[in-house]
Parts: sequence; C-alpha cells; structure tokens
Amino acid sequence: MPTTALASKPETVLVRNVYWLMAYAFKSVDVREYQRIGSEDFSGMEDLLAAILLLGVESQRRRGFERGYREVEEDGWRIHGHIDLRATSALERAGRMGAHYAYDEYDEDTLLNRILKTCLLALLRSDLVSKERRVRLKAAIGWLRDVGEVADSARIPWGSLRYHRNNRTYELLMNVCYLVVESLILTGAEGPARLASFDDSQWFSTLYEHFLLEYYRRHFPQLHAHAEGVRPSADAPDFMPTMLTDVTLSHGGKTLILDAKCYGHILSMHYDRGILSADHVRQIYYYATHAGEPDDVAAALVYAGTGEPVDDCDWTDQGYRLGCRLLDLDVPFEAISSKFDALVYGFFGPLSKS
Repeated sequence: MPTTALASKPETVLVRNVYWLMAYAFKSVDVREYQRIGSEDFSGMEDLLAAILLLGVESQRRRGFERGYREVEEDGWRIHGHIDLRATSALERAGRMGAHYAYDEYDEDTLLNRILKTCLLALLRSDLVSKERRVRLKAAIGWLRDVGEVADSARIPWGSLRYHRNNRTYELLMNVCYLVVESLILTGAEGPARLASFDDSQWFSTLYEHFLLEYYRRHFPQLHAHAEGVRPSADAPDFMPTMLTDVTLSHGGKTLILDAKCYGHILSMHYDRGILSADHVRQIYYYATHAGEPDDVAAALVYAGTGEPVDDCDWTDQGYRLGCRLLDLDVPFEAISSKFDALVYGFFGPLSKS
C-alpha cells in the first residue's frame, strides 16, 4: 500500500500545517487563529492527533472553557432555587427533615468539555503517544478536573452538537475528537491501552482533498468551487462509472480542474528516468476533455510533497492545458497559500481574495 506524504516524512511535516488543513477542511470559522500555533515533531498518527488536540486545548484554556447551566437537585435546609413540594412531602413522610429543592449551576461540565476530556484520557492511555506528550495530556486533563467523562463514547451525538458565537472555537476540537473516537478505537487487549491502527492514507488523503476544496470556497467564492461528477456521455451504459473531480473552479466561462494526490512517491521510474503516473495524467486529461473546449479548460495535479525533487510543470495535450503542482507541507502556510493563489491567478487572471 502506498504511504502518504504525511507518513513518508513525518519529521518534516509541520503540525501547524496539519492544523491549517483541518481548520479549512472542517470549516473552522476563523482559521487565522492557527497562525500562532508553532511546529512540533511527532511520530505516527496517534501522536499527531494528540499534538493537534493539545495545541487546541491549550489555546482554548487561554480563552476559557465553555460553561453552561445544569440542574442540581439536593435535600437540606439551605434552600437554593425552587422547592419541589411533592418530593419535600415524601421526605416528611419518611421522617426526614428538610426540603427537596432544585437550582441551576453554572459550570464547565458541558457535553463538549466531557467529549474533550474523554478523548484526552483515551490518548493518555495510548502507548503510541510520546512520553513527553502524555505529560502534557495529563496536565490538560487537570484543567478539566471538574468535568465528567462521556459514559459511552460510541453514542456521542456528533450530528446534534451545536455551535454559537461563544463556543465556535470548539468546532475544530470536536472534529479532532471525532477522529479519535471513530477512527482510533480502543482495543480490549491487556496491558497498556493501545489505539487500534487504521488506514491513515485514506484519512489524510480525504483531509487533503477537503482542504483544497474549502480553501477556494473560503477565499475565492466567485470561482464556485465544487466537486463535479463526470460521465463519458449521455448514452454511456449504466455500468460506466461517474467520476468525481476533487475541485472544479469556474469563472467567466473558464474552468480549472484540480486533482489532489497524496502518495509516498510522486514519480515512478522508467528506464532510469522519473515520470509522472500515466494514470494520473490520463485522469486530468479525461476531466478536461469532458469540461469544455480547449481554450476554456485547464486541469492540474496537485501533489502533497514527499521530499522528491519534482518541479512544477505545464504542458498541452490536444490543445488542453495540463499541469502539475507540488505542495510541500514542511514550509510555512503562507507559502502554501501563495502557491494556491498563483494557480488561479495564472489561469483566471487578477481576482479578489476574501
């Protein structure tokens, strides 16, 4: 199985950049928040998720953890809130003195914080997370000492979580927690708890594709970024598959198609010469020829860099403009952003960026 850019050189991938990818892919409201997040070394997917979650929790602590109201019921003489007459009468019949009352308490024991603490504990128990990071996890759990845990993480109502102005910064954190709970399932093996392995190539490739799409949606809404289904022709037989572009950009009668690729090796060897994958080249040519006339359409492969000395390049095939771009994940995000911007400027001309 081919490894991803992430797995092939983890020592050079900036955690900050993975944070940026997740911020865009999960539509975090203000991705500028993550400009202040530095880079860290990590090894393996579990350590990466722990690093990302820690950076988010430490940032959230500075802002303040979410607080909410919860109803508390007690028996006693120092009455708070309102008295439950029926329950108080039951106390009297049982020969117990006092009243039963209920009141609202404003504290940090909210569902979002309970999910956060549950995932921090899961990562703390994993021996696949570095020792130094487990020390930081233990400290982060201490900040949530008044928060409970989720009784059954498999029953977390992810689709029902709601965000508003006061807790919007939790949206990205909850998406990281979702990966911890759904993709890294705790095994029942004896000894140190381990997080079950999963196909990180699929996870990171999907993240990379969503990042590419959401970047253009956020900063260039006039390009109407979307994933578009492509079929051979209207009379094609039913068994012919509908292919889906990663990103299709359209403006002023022109169309640019981008295909995101995350593989351990970009070039394959042919007679001692590195060449692009023929399947990848045929794929963007297929997309281009089904999108319109040569003068109005271009397509490009956008590879996640793996350290190979691959230059950006452009060529034409039957009049269609095709290209290859390399995105290094070990450079500041500003350089990545500039490369994405230059790609659309070069095809569509000057555009306003939001």
